[in-house]
Amino acid sequence: MKIKDYLAKTIIWDKTKDAQHPWCSTLEGKKVSVRLNDFPAENLYTLIVGTSEIDFDDWPSAWKRPSTKTARKTAQTNGSRRGRPVKAL
Repeated sequence: MKIKDYLAKTIIWDKTKDAQHPWCSTLEGKKVSVRLNDFPAENLYTLIVGTSEIDFDDWPSAWKRPSTKTARKTAQTNGSRRGRPVKAL
């Protein structure tokens, strides 16, 4: 499969802790990730599959990023101070 074909595939993305590469997944046994670029001087995103890369600006409608709600819940579960009740004095 050519790398541009990945733009049309359904991909369920996982959030990473890497601000430059905030989403990753596995598709057909290959690790795939998205890099954020220096927009507007460069394309907004780069899809990376192995050693191949393709730049793009519009997030494909078939791709599913984790919801903000899920990310917030994960942060709370992992001990983030955000969302914790304040102890009364």
